Amino acid sequence: MSKAYYIMHRDDIVTAAMINEKGYIEDFSTDINDPELIPPGAVIHGKTDLSTWWRKRSVPVRQSGLEDILRNNNISLPSELLLNNLGLSL
Repeated sequence: MSKAYYIMHRDDIVTAAMINEKGYIEDFSTDINDPELIPPGAVIHGKTDLSTWWRKRSVPVRQSGLEDILRNNNISLPSELLLNNLGLSL
């Protein structure tokens, strides 16, 4: 089952997205509030692709210690960890 989330740029709403329980964007609104706020890397060949951008924000599978983090948090995929942290990263 998917839930609706806003893709934000600081305090500004960029668009809305439906994200499933595994942490993957299933759909997003093509109604972009301000095209200048689209995240870097989310426009591919002139088309907004938030799904690919979101997947690239996830922790790489080969990242040292990732298996322990996933196991300790009862999470099976890095994309779920991304969703649990609302896409925040350093």
